[in-house]
Amino acid sequence: ADRLEAKPVSELKAECRRKGLPFAAFGEKQDLVTCLIAVRVWERLPLEVLEAESGAHGGEATGRLPRAAADVEVAGGDVRAEGIATPELEPRRAELMQRLTQRLLVDYWKKKG
Repeated sequence: ADRLEAKPVSELKAECRRKGLPFAAFGEKQDLVTCLIAVRVWERLPLEVLEAESGAHGGEATGRLPRAAADVEVAGGDVRAEGIATPELEPRRAELMQRLTQRLLVDYWKKKG
């Protein structure tokens, strides 16, 4: 998080564009940092945790970072590297990430009015 907060807004927006995230339109730095942290965490979560976070099994998505987010961010490790991810599961991961990203964006729009 500290590394993201140290970047200027222009770099944060550029990272959003590179990742295909719709957050580049936001002008407030903290909103960009929060969104990018969430996406980085989601990229590293095991599929089962990502599904739970997205509400894929009928639950309500939280739109917040998972409880273990700080541990994932600090460690910088990829929990998927433990053999959990397989090529056939990546489309499902992309779908869940898109769902979470959309919900996060809607939350921000509501917050901004």
